[in-house]
Amino acid sequence: MDVSRYVGTEELRFEVEFVTPAFLGGADGNAEIRTAPFKHGIRYWWRILYGARYAQSGNLKETEDKIFGSTEGKSSIAIYIPTVRGAAVVEKGGFPNGRRVAVSHSGSSLTINILDYLAYGKFDYQKGVGNVYNVSHVKPTTKIELFISIKDIGHTAEIKDAIKMFLSYGGVGSRSRNGFGSLDCMTPIAYSHCIDVSPTPMDFPCLSSVSRFYRMRKYAETWEEALSEIGEIYKDARNALERPHCYERRGFVARPIEVKGERIPDNIKKGRIPKPFYLGVMKTDNGFVGYILCFPIVFYEKNEQRDYMKVVQDMCQSFETKLKNDTQGFMNRITGAAK
Repeated sequence: MDVSRYVGTEELRFEVEFVTPAFLGGADGNAEIRTAPFKHGIRYWWRILYGARYAQSGNLKETEDKIFGSTEGKSSIAIYIPTVRGAAVVEKGGFPNGRRVAVSHSGSSLTINILDYLAYGKFDYQKGVGNVYNVSHVKPTTKIELFISIKDIGHTAEIKDAIKMFLSYGGVGSRSRNGFGSLDCMTPIAYSHCIDVSPTPMDFPCLSSVSRFYRMRKYAETWEEALSEIGEIYKDARNALERPHCYERRGFVARPIEVKGERIPDNIKKGRIPKPFYLGVMKTDNGFVGYILCFPIVFYEKNEQRDYMKVVQDMCQSFETKLKNDTQGFMNRITGAAK
């Protein structure tokens, strides 16, 4: 028996619970719990934490490929999900307990479910019925065991930090930036406190001096209540950027934007940029807490960097009127700056 591949390998086990519904698509688009989204999430959050360090030294791609694998080499981590626990693992349907908020449409006033707003694209409207979801989702309270093996190549502490961040503040599946697929890790894991805060943003999301963390001031009794609150706050801040039927400033938040019957500039309608805001819900002993993380980037259209950052600042200012700015506390928890 060849045991060489197990030498220098650390085995980790985590108990993980889905806090909000997760649109984890299988081949048919319906819910299926697979390892790939979890590995992608760990890789993504490793780049947020450590990408700036390696980008500044000029070997980001080389280091990232060494840790997570590429077409030329194997990954140093492997993930296994043996069991899924919980009554109904997947469900198909909407979220009737979401908060209803007022919107204007074609000169009329109506109300929408804010959770449908956040899950836009996952349902079809049927006249006389309303929004009908066309894919299933992993149900909140579903529990899984996550086994992760790490081969020691000199980056074990970094990988553990990325796992901690991903399971604490990340999400899995489609619409995870809108709060779906939030997770709760019931297995203790500590940060290494070797994480640096980049003095400036990069051309990819990373932990930097302009990162921000906002959270609800009070605990909610349900995930629906928590996600509804931060969803409405996010929607209001986005809509306040400019008057209706204008999309220049909203185009800095995310692209593409396409609205039926609206004339939208091609660079916004056809462009593709991820939004710098991450909505999520944490489960605590006191209840549920919604939060908004902000990781601004160096905008790819360099001549528009000032306009981009002004939009980000205006959104953050709006968040501060209704949420607690816990940026310093967040940074201290991650970096260990205050002990």
